Amino acid sequence: MPTTAFTAPFIGRRDELARLTQVLDRARTGEARAVLVAGDAGVGKTRMLAEAAGRATAAGTTVVTGHCVDLGDVGLPYLPFTEILGVLAADERFAATVAAHPVAGRLLGDGGSGARDAGGRPQLFEGMAALLAELTSVAPLLLVLEDLHWADQSSRDLLRFLLSRGILAGRGAGQRLAVFASYRADDLHRRHPLRPLLAELVRLPAVERLELRPMPDGEMARLVRAQRTTPVPDATVRRIVERAEGNAFYAEELLAATSEAAGSAPAVPSGLADVLLIRFEQLPPTAQQVLRTAAVAGRRVEHDLLRDTVQLPDEELESALREAVGRQLLVSGGDSGGDDTYSFRHALIREAVYADLLPGERVRLHRAFARVLAGRGRPAESAAERAHHSRESHDLPDALAASLEAADHAGRVRAPAEELHHLEAALDLWSAVPPEARPEGFDTVTLTLRASAAAAHAGETHRAVSLTRAALARVGAEEDSELAARVRYTLAGNLMRTDDLAAAFTYSSEALAMIPADPPSRTWVRAASTHVMAARYMGDAGTARRVAHQALAVAEELGLPDARADLLIS
Repeated sequence: MPTTAFTAPFIGRRDELARLTQVLDRARTGEARAVLVAGDAGVGKTRMLAEAAGRATAAGTTVVTGHCVDLGDVGLPYLPFTEILGVLAADERFAATVAAHPVAGRLLGDGGSGARDAGGRPQLFEGMAALLAELTSVAPLLLVLEDLHWADQSSRDLLRFLLSRGILAGRGAGQRLAVFASYRADDLHRRHPLRPLLAELVRLPAVERLELRPMPDGEMARLVRAQRTTPVPDATVRRIVERAEGNAFYAEELLAATSEAAGSAPAVPSGLADVLLIRFEQLPPTAQQVLRTAAVAGRRVEHDLLRDTVQLPDEELESALREAVGRQLLVSGGDSGGDDTYSFRHALIREAVYADLLPGERVRLHRAFARVLAGRGRPAESAAERAHHSRESHDLPDALAASLEAADHAGRVRAPAEELHHLEAALDLWSAVPPEARPEGFDTVTLTLRASAAAAHAGETHRAVSLTRAALARVGAEEDSELAARVRYTLAGNLMRTDDLAAAFTYSSEALAMIPADPPSRTWVRAASTHVMAARYMGDAGTARRVAHQALAVAEELGLPDARADLLIS
């Protein structure tokens, strides 16, 4: 890493590169460190990280990159970390260590059988920290996390744990590990979910923030001239430096769009989108078609997925890709070292090409990707992508089905925030999908209950209460009494977490009254356990003791050790 080719020499950023190099040197001696690299889009974050990674590799450090992708408000659970584990698992030096850790199987495999294990996310996070610690005993590691502003919440939570209580905390002593994470500072609006995490991390002693500011005019001029093997007229250099305002990527694109023959100001386009599209519009029609298709997939796309979607003969596709790579619009292989992916050289290029699509063209290409993803193996792992493409192509029945599959997968890999997002997406789609087109075995009450559980696991307690109240509103008078009781004792449990104790006691009382104690049932035991806790909080020790003794007997009869343990504690 990185395999991304940069043809021009590295210009400027001497102080910033020195700071990264110092962190790498300390990490190689066993002092684990992390750097959060901030900067506007195009300012040079990826280029500087590539330079630092090249120096790390030359010094004997193994460099692995994980990318975050933009799929709207729903991410792929733990994506950058699964990408990193996949690369390490394919390296013979680390393969045995990775294979020996259950956390790798959970993140790289199918997420298990679907049942939730007792350890849940804490066990997964501890397992990841232990795995990284063991891997650093094999060789020094540099983990590069690109585009953290697009990270899913589960990835942010795992990063928080690793840096605050895992690899950089007390247990980090002796670990030869560095973490570089980049993000777009100009994308962080006031309510962006990354902002509170950054504020928390920068207070840690082993974490530092490195901000890449716009490049000075002198360095920008050197950068512009370094792009060409022939001299660039001074007037063109001055014009580009003035227009680029310290943004390295913008300067490179302005130079590429400027007529070398004329070298005059009118040859420089006025808007950034115009600049980015000039190189694209110089491609042959087939290559433009391939890039439009790739832009719908996202920043990166697998070769096989692109081939199956664009449906061109192999020779035509390869010729088109060669043109796009030659024009430096795409890079092949990807930073992870594989050779089966293509990436846009910069996210801004992809955004410009995607924005230039006609509405009907955009819908058609999203539909094509959804169809191909539905026909591939391992459908659960691609369900989130399929749901995204189906929504964008207005195929609401498939978007509903894929959202439910994505929620199942997120639940299996202990990503409750993403499970919640997918379940809420499914609930939003439910009324828009005809009853005959909905997946069998689901209803809005149980889906809303499940969403409330995911919200509680994700730490969004008030959202859990709101969802459970919504489930209660959806329970009709003719609903199954057991389901109605489940809604009420779930709401009671969530209300206790928000200290609304009187309401919790009311709902737990209603739940217990709706289910007979005979015949014994799991639902009655859970309702009783909740009521015991609510009664204790309300100071009604007599009710709590009486119901607890009755529920203990039923829990023992049914063989429910978890419920029995909760009751004994109560």
